[in-house]
Amino acid sequence: MPRALLFDLDGTLQDTYAIHYQAFRATFAHYGRILTEEQYQAAYAPNWFLTYQLLDFPQELWAEADGLWLEEAGKHCPQPFPGVLETLAALKERFPLGLVTAGQRQRVTHEISQNNLRDFFQVIVTGDDVEHPKPAPDAIHKALEALGIPPAQSLYIGDTDLDYQTAVNSGAGFIGIHSQFNSLSADLPIQILPDVTHLLGLLAE
Repeated sequence: MPRALLFDLDGTLQDTYAIHYQAFRATFAHYGRILTEEQYQAAYAPNWFLTYQLLDFPQELWAEADGLWLEEAGKHCPQPFPGVLETLAALKERFPLGLVTAGQRQRVTHEISQNNLRDFFQVIVTGDDVEHPKPAPDAIHKALEALGIPPAQSLYIGDTDLDYQTAVNSGAGFIGIHSQFNSLSADLPIQILPDVTHLLGLLAE
């Protein structure tokens, strides 16, 4: 049984697939490029600079494009998936909870305040808070140091292969969550749950 639970945000706790895809489409359209959903699915990564790289987008434009992306995404407030608030409330009674996301702090703090996720977490680590993004272990280590719990006694819950690799690199356990984003590979040696609400049954065992 873990002593702490750390969560990814997008695709795990809140429904951002359509918002993020449309933000990428608008950003690429600004530069005269059409981005299909198939291309987006194939290139998606929680670290969005990897997405730009996989889509052969010029690196000198990444910072500017990221600003455009944030502007587009900021026009919408994503909602938690059904049952997430109730699940986190129940888990918070038994475990310290942390949020570990590659998202920019400005966006993340705004969204989780708007959709009532903020108060569940004792620690929040965003992509702006570490030098090396996922799959480097920095963000998980930073969160666990704040909680005073070693990686081997924690679980990271996420929805992509990169989340899994981040957990492995950090020494934390991992539970996968199915999502519309680039799905977890079926051959990974992990348990994949349909959604976060199933954690209650799993951790009751």
